[in-house]
Parts: sequence; structure tokens; C-alpha cells
Amino acid sequence: MIQVAICDDTESDIELLSRALVAYDPSLKMRTFRNGNLLIDALMDSEFNADILFLDIYMPGLDGIKTAEKIREIKKDVKIIF
Repeated sequence: MIQVAICDDTESDIELLSRALVAYDPSLKMRTFRNGNLLIDALMDSEFNADILFLDIYMPGLDGIKTAEKIREIKKDVKIIF
């Protein structure tokens, strides 16, 4: 099963992308995050391992680019889509 994480500060964008992904492949397992720090914390947890990350570039605080840089330090093989 492919695990997908969506990180966006806008709830409507999360909902739109989630619906599109489920329409594409209903078997995808998804988790959503409202900021980069929450995503990074979850990835540090050994129980969560995403295969694909969808990151919003423009988020308050830790933006998508900085989030991706921190994630690359701990997860080198994850696919990141901005």
C-alpha cells in the first residue's frame, strides 16, 4: 500500500487534493498535516513512513522548501511533489 502525506495550511486545498488522489487510486493511505513541523514530527515517528509527500510551498513559519530540506536529512528516498 502506498502511503501519501499532504502538507498544506489551507484546508480546502487539502480536501481538493485528497479527493483527486482517492479518485485516482482508492487504495492510497493518506495522512494530512497543516504545517511542516507536524509532518516532520510524524516522519520521525517510526510508525509513519510516507512514500510520497505533497508539500505546499507557501506556508507560514516553516515553508514547503524548508520542510523538504529537513525531510531529506532523515528520509532520502521519499518522493516530494510541490
